[in-house]
Amino acid sequence: MSGTGSGGRSSRIALVLDAPLADVGTLVADARTAGGIDRATPRTGDGSVAQEVAWGGRLQRAIVRSDQADDTALLIVETDIVSDGLVEGLTRHAALVDALARVLPGRVVEVRDLSARTVRDEAWLARVASGEVRPTDGVSAVVGPSAGGPRGAGWVLTHGAA
Repeated sequence: MSGTGSGGRSSRIALVLDAPLADVGTLVADARTAGGIDRATPRTGDGSVAQEVAWGGRLQRAIVRSDQADDTALLIVETDIVSDGLVEGLTRHAALVDALARVLPGRVVEVRDLSARTVRDEAWLARVASGEVRPTDGVSAVVGPSAGGPRGAGWVLTHGAA
């Protein structure tokens, strides 16, 4: 099972930044120098400039890109965690996002878990990156009118690791 609307990547976490990011490539290079990323390759094609990265000694890939949503500067990190399962997959994904946040000292305003449609903070990111994953970290329920279905209907969101 793969994610929807994310190019097949089931897990999406974004850092909300205090200002737009000038260059994703420089950020990724800084994180690579700091040891948080193993390899990186520029990626273009969907109108944005992004980096495809590998981290944690594995060939698993993630996409790191900057975006702007409603005048909010975002650094979005997308990967597929289905093969790892929820706990290991979310831990690995959070570790990558945390490595990027560490080279942006003072610039992270909040953490948005786009897959679970919720706002987190850097303490959540650090906890999950350390392997302390709770069921509520990777599963959320959307019930009611915001779910877009009939009255009383809803969705359970799981980073694709259902």
